[in-house]
Amino acid sequence: MRNLFILAFFFLTFNKLLADDFWSPIYSTQDNIFCVESSDNGYIFLGTESGVLRSDDSGETWELVLSAYLSKSIYLDQNNTIYASPYPFRFSLDFGDTWEQVNLPAFCDIIEIFVDSLNNIFVGYWGGIFKSSDNGVTWSEVLSHSSEHVINSIIELPNGKLLAGSLLIHAFEDCGVFSSDDNGETWSLSSLENNFITDFALDNDSGIVYASSAGHSTSYQGGVFRSDDLGVTWISIVDELLVNCLALNSISHLFIGCSNLDGLSGGVRKSTNNGANWEIIDSQNITTNDYVKKLHVSSSDFIYAIVESDTNRVYRSRDETMFMDDTVDYSILDIDLSNYPNPFNPSTTISFSIPNDSNVSLNIFNLKGQKVKTLVNSHVVKGKHVQVWNGLNNKGNRVASGIYFYKLNINGKTEVTKKCLLLK
Repeated sequence: MRNLFILAFFFLTFNKLLADDFWSPIYSTQDNIFCVESSDNGYIFLGTESGVLRSDDSGETWELVLSAYLSKSIYLDQNNTIYASPYPFRFSLDFGDTWEQVNLPAFCDIIEIFVDSLNNIFVGYWGGIFKSSDNGVTWSEVLSHSSEHVINSIIELPNGKLLAGSLLIHAFEDCGVFSSDDNGETWSLSSLENNFITDFALDNDSGIVYASSAGHSTSYQGGVFRSDDLGVTWISIVDELLVNCLALNSISHLFIGCSNLDGLSGGVRKSTNNGANWEIIDSQNITTNDYVKKLHVSSSDFIYAIVESDTNRVYRSRDETMFMDDTVDYSILDIDLSNYPNPFNPSTTISFSIPNDSNVSLNIFNLKGQKVKTLVNSHVVKGKHVQVWNGLNNKGNRVASGIYFYKLNINGKTEVTKKCLLLK
């Protein structure tokens, strides 16, 4: 009876996005695949049962660059240093060509590696969190639990607060979201108590934080939560799903990977409006019968998915995800967005209309999804408005000729994206 209810729930709640060619397979193996990471220069890294694999040709070929048992976490920091588990974990300064070892004070099964804006290194494991403030020379245990309690996701918010997500095997310890306001020196359970938190995602434009849950210690129910106040309070935006992972692309579209355990629906879903509505991305390669373990969005807006089954597989979206919005109908929102002339040289006028007074941002992005210019970021009265883009970026430098995208965001919830062409 429960399964019938769940099936009815999905038909009523989710619009199904038919996308038979959405995913392209890039790797498969009988070994476990734990994580996927990518660099701006085109490398793809996989953490596997045998170690770290690397591809420099979009997944056509792979090489084992770190032979190590159970590489469960890979992290690429802002300086392009790559960190990889297992214990003792390693780091590489040359995208995996060579590796150096980092010694921790005790053995631990590393699940999460994170480096904050102050270059503090954090290691989440079955038992707590270790921290190093001197590039891994010395370590301190800043959060301690039993070996049945895992920290599997850490994130830094714009105000410097750190969040850590935890889950546990048996319900005799507190789990949920732990937070730290002192650069990770001390932690306390602050929110979403008893939820098995699996992942976080931060929308840098709006400051919205998302957390996923693969269950609850007292009720078999997971989902996705959203916080509009930097993790202080949360609202549920998805339930009746066990959610393993989250990923955001450059235009704030949220992707979730789900578990198919116990008759629940798996697969990948997408929301373009902060979780208000969802589309099921169903295809011949990844269906709602699949257990999606991890998601990752690259800097060029391709999304990667790890699917766990008898044969473990990695997929990449065939196209950049920021260009996949032809199925979304914005006409009911009474929003008009256009530019003239198009193509243009040296400037173009962008016009938009909104039905109500709103907080509006209007930004220009390049083909890589990088923001190059902010035209509007303020409260705007209802009606029609115009902005001139003169082909300069935020630093006052003229951008190269080519295709650009202008994105209108209203109240952090509604987005419209259009394309323009700059000629020289």
